Amino acid sequence: MRQLALSVLNAAARTKPHLLRDHLHTLLPVLYRETVIKPELVRVVQMGPWQHKVDDGLEARKTAYETLYTLVCVAHLWVVMIRAC
Repeated sequence: MRQLALSVLNAAARTKPHLLRDHLHTLLPVLYRETVIKPELVRVVQMGPWQHKVDDGLEARKTAYETLYTLVCVAHLWVVMIRAC
C-alpha cells in the first residue's frame, strides 16, 4: 500500500509538479522516513544450510528514492526557469 502511494506521488511530481510545490514541507519528511530500513519488514528465510535475508520493504524504499530524485530534478528545473526570466 505504501509503495502505491509513493508511486502516485512520483507520478504527480512528474506530471503536475506545481500542485506539490506548496506541500513539500509536509511531503519531504514522510519521504525521508520511507527511506529508512525497517527491521520489522526484514525476515530470514532458511535455504538448506544457508540463511537468506528478505527485505519486504525494499520496493517501497526504492520508490521513495525515485520520488526524491524526481523532486530534485523538478526543483532544478524550477531554478533554471526562474533564472531565465
